[in-house]
Amino acid sequence: MPRPKRSRVVKRCNALKRWQENGKNNSENQPSADISARIQYTSVLNSANQMLCNIRKDVKQAYGSRNNNDIVDIGVSYDGSLLTRGHTSNIGIGCVIDLLTGFVIDFEVMSKRCEECQQTKLALGDDTAEFHFWYEGHRDFCSITHVGSSGSMEVKAAIKLWERSESIGSRYTSLLSDGDSKAFLELNERKIYGSQVEIKKEECINHVSKRLGTALRKTVKDWRVKGVTLGGKKHGSLKEETIKKLTRYYANAIRKNKGDIEAMKTAIYATLFHSISTDKKPQHKKCPSGEDSWCFYQSALARGKKPGAHKDWVKTPINEKHLCKILPIYQRLASTDLLSRCVRGLTQNSNEALHSMIWNKCSKENSASRNRVLIALSNAISEYNVGTLKTLETFQGINCLPTSSASKHLANFTDYRRTYFRNKIKSVKYKVAQQKIKLAKLHRLKTEKKLEGITYKAGYF
Repeated sequence: MPRPKRSRVVKRCNALKRWQENGKNNSENQPSADISARIQYTSVLNSANQMLCNIRKDVKQAYGSRNNNDIVDIGVSYDGSLLTRGHTSNIGIGCVIDLLTGFVIDFEVMSKRCEECQQTKLALGDDTAEFHFWYEGHRDFCSITHVGSSGSMEVKAAIKLWERSESIGSRYTSLLSDGDSKAFLELNERKIYGSQVEIKKEECINHVSKRLGTALRKTVKDWRVKGVTLGGKKHGSLKEETIKKLTRYYANAIRKNKGDIEAMKTAIYATLFHSISTDKKPQHKKCPSGEDSWCFYQSALARGKKPGAHKDWVKTPINEKHLCKILPIYQRLASTDLLSRCVRGLTQNSNEALHSMIWNKCSKENSASRNRVLIALSNAISEYNVGTLKTLETFQGINCLPTSSASKHLANFTDYRRTYFRNKIKSVKYKVAQQKIKLAKLHRLKTEKKLEGITYKAGYF
């Protein structure tokens, strides 16, 4: 980074000094470039905040509140994200999404670095009078809002959001999180709403299901160190393909039994004992009965036919000798305490969709200042809540974006496409069609491999 010239910084300090001495309302002595940029920056944020205030009123009405002074207890989904990949980012964000309406109701941007401070320190020095005088005028615009590690940004952002929640008319008494950070523990330790109000935690079922795969892979690795092989190519070993399928079955067991913890437990253990069953020792008591059962054994019995061989029908075979090593994992992930937090079958897909919109406007591949991230975040939240067209019209109204019929047409098309695909994905017909496409693709690949023979294999040729 090039070192800024001392004379340029000194001139800027002198300009700020004249501005402060002659009055901030005297436009003749204001640094025009900085002030015009800040005016536009402030206009964008004010418009975005006004739209956010209207959304908060709609959320309170959805919970039955008719008085703007009421404080409503609501359930929210909270997740953080970093500007750059890894855990060394200088900028992070935290967003709160209402679970009932799906609207974003608050956000916070955390920053560990201020580019202006860094460059001015290099030019003037840390302890000089010139720097301290410059910093007095810069203090209100400094980008540093966080001191600590990048991993703690999500926690600190959550504390700020929860502390000011009552000022916007809400209390976040139910928190849907992924369990990656200690935000929930920190909020309860601080007793944000006092000792009488407890914040309840709910789990994202997508993240919970990943824990099974992570735990099984760790178990295979740990026992390999001890000289015991759980993985490998043998029938009944914990292959990567088997682990992925067990993870998917675990998630489906929770998703298909929302509201019933005991049914969740039964379905989870059914997938495990179904996998260790053999012709000599079938263990399908927990599998659902009936002709439409996913279990081939129970389905055959319901039809009055003899069940087929387990080696042909069980797609996730596990050697019964491995049961004692993986059963503790299932006992932990099928506990009443954990499943009670998954009883509604909620996910953080809305947070992930919001993050995708934000980083499309502010790329993770390039560095950015806090102000740029804040503008991208405000714009993305406005589009997420009210749509692209209404956001465009709002920003055009304050002369932050050029007026164009083509831009309005594109914004309208973006909103239509977004609504169309959201409704399409939810339809049963779409899900069935996607499943058929997937099966057809697998069948085509299997046929091609059979015709071509072995074309690639490590160390084979």
